[in-house]
Amino acid sequence: MTAPVVVFDLDGTLTLTDTSVPFLRFVAGKRAAWSGLLSAGAWALPDLLASLAAEWMGPPPTLGGVGGRWHGLLHQRVAARTLRGRPWAGLQSAGSDFADRMLRENLRPDARGRIEEHRSQGHRLLLASGSLELYLEPLRGLLGFDAVLGTRLELRDGVATGRFLGLPCWGAEKLRRVREALRPGEEIVHAYGDGPGDRALLAAARHVTWVR
Repeated sequence: MTAPVVVFDLDGTLTLTDTSVPFLRFVAGKRAAWSGLLSAGAWALPDLLASLAAEWMGPPPTLGGVGGRWHGLLHQRVAARTLRGRPWAGLQSAGSDFADRMLRENLRPDARGRIEEHRSQGHRLLLASGSLELYLEPLRGLLGFDAVLGTRLELRDGVATGRFLGLPCWGAEKLRRVREALRPGEEIVHAYGDGPGDRALLAAARHVTWVR
């Protein structure tokens, strides 16, 4: 028999706040992170128009509609501004350090209890988030997840290009990645989430918990 699969989102579900911008600030410093945000903000309207055009003219959305496409474009722009040209080894080290800090300062008080409750019942635990897999991976061992799925960075010769490898793990793409990680006979028995990027995933689960 296969173990029941439980999927947790990260930002706002296991943590008190979003982690994407704090990670970029942790890696690149406040000035570079804010510069990246301002640069992305300058593209907010063009990106929104591009997202609307893709919704009207393109194939069915893979990120969860206009909001998902726009979210992905802005996340990509900020990451490109702050992470492009950084060696992978240094980013991995920063991801590990950031994960440690996150658990000390930003984890919801009940998060470990929720995870442990499912683990004690023999459930298979997945962490699926639109945040960068770079710092999700250290959380696999620190929180006891069986697998993590997140937005991946493209590398060239051991250096980050600033682009994403594939789509952000958000909306329908998050659900697709989770289904891809399921073993034969497995299904999503329980899912935890808190926002628009989790709706597709939660709609596919047998039991749902919206974290508020």
